[in-house]
Amino acid sequence: KVLGEYKQDFYAGMPAVTENAFGNGKAYYAAFRNDDDFAADFCDMLIKAANVSPDAPINADNGILIRKRGNCIFVMNFADTEKEIVLDREYEDVINGNTISGNVTLNVCEYLVIE
Repeated sequence: KVLGEYKQDFYAGMPAVTENAFGNGKAYYAAFRNDDDFAADFCDMLIKAANVSPDAPINADNGILIRKRGNCIFVMNFADTEKEIVLDREYEDVINGNTISGNVTLNVCEYLVIE
């Protein structure tokens, strides 16, 4: 299934983004150089279409990985710069016992374990 076509030049009218359904899954192919904005928008579209929900309702910058295991939420900064997260409520920091909430800045390679 063609999702997008080239608009100009040699490839005008040819598929640029396609979807191939197979069994219960789908594969997508983007046949052009694209920027981060396209990739982010395309991934957001796929996430919504698949009804994927986050492990925890925490807003975070790119580079932050959030995983929930049981009652614990692991928040890890894998970016090469400090990043900010916005906690949706008060949490207990499992490592030091402090209560944290609101905006939290994580340094490079810093992590939180909260519940």
